[in-house]
Amino acid sequence: GNTMKNRCVVVNRFTNEILVRIPEMLKMYEKVYGSSGKKIGKVVRILGPVAEPYGVVKLDAPSMRDVEEVYTR
Repeated sequence: GNTMKNRCVVVNRFTNEILVRIPEMLKMYEKVYGSSGKKIGKVVRILGPVAEPYGVVKLDAPSMRDVEEVYTR
């Protein structure tokens, strides 16, 4: 089954990174997955207010930046 619980909306895209809105409890270096369940990268920075943080996800490959939404477990 699908064990992914937190859907994160992609807000911006860069060459090797994407900016996503993340849930408050997400930690640094948390793995991030595409909708298929394949790992696409990890959170390398957390920005913004504690109540509405954003995460910078370093992608495993630049081709993965086209995702519309990502998930954490």
